[in-house]
Amino acid sequence: MATNAVIQKWALVSAVFRNFGFLFSPIHVGKDGIRMQWRGAMLNTQDYKAQILDEMACRFEANHNSLADAYALIWAIDVYASLVWFETGKKGKECKFKDAIQAQCEEFGIIRSASNAIKHIERGDKDVVVYSMGDIRAGSGPSFHSWFANGGNSEPSVAITMNWEHDPDTNEFRDGAGKIMVAPESHWKTQYLRRLYRPAIEAIEAKLKELQKVCPT
Repeated sequence: MATNAVIQKWALVSAVFRNFGFLFSPIHVGKDGIRMQWRGAMLNTQDYKAQILDEMACRFEANHNSLADAYALIWAIDVYASLVWFETGKKGKECKFKDAIQAQCEEFGIIRSASNAIKHIERGDKDVVVYSMGDIRAGSGPSFHSWFANGGNSEPSVAITMNWEHDPDTNEFRDGAGKIMVAPESHWKTQYLRRLYRPAIEAIEAKLKELQKVCPT
């Protein structure tokens, strides 16, 4: 039987779907990959960013301690990467395409992992950046940590806790499975979505521009 915590988390996800249903209703997954439509017309990356992603970012900035707005923005960013992969010819697997962006931008990797954590509630593998939906939380109040990790802003804000540990004796970082990992650029185990989402979007756009130069439309 589902626990109260799981029921509450799914209630929150349901609220996101109700409030931001237009984010998901245009998405269709078939044998040809992901296809997105908006009022019957195909959405390209430029329209998606203007009509959906930028809107989600504005809503989150207006209420950056809202889990509903945070979830919607996290999903919107992950879908943006999927749409870039689709629009630029679906070369290779979608996951490998996102791996390439993640290799260039740690912030995108965190948001991508958070998106999967929300979708699966709890990941089956331990060696992931964000292990569960519960690792994405609204802030409880001003703190010393939030002031530094949130760019000098100590207001409550949605934060994401990473699934890794630092060993101060050896100065090594280990993932959730206990394996030594490459040290993260930011050593903060808990990071704020406000500091993550802009670099993630910029990394996706950089990849899009790179591919457009190789295969101009």
